[in-house]
Amino acid sequence: MKKAYSILFPALLALTHSAMAHTGQVPHIHPHGENAFTTTWLVAALMGLVLGVTFLVRKSREK
Repeated sequence: MKKAYSILFPALLALTHSAMAHTGQVPHIHPHGENAFTTTWLVAALMGLVLGVTFLVRKSREK
């Protein structure tokens, strides 16, 4: 159950942020212009790196 909550909370947070960001009430990272593609992929890669390192740290603590 703990793992389900650890996945559910970030997913709901991301969904809520995406939904609210386009109402103009919440500042958000939504790049425009010529750097949009690079910025989007850099943010995605950084998030993947953080999640991967977090996963590996948790796995190493379980042993």
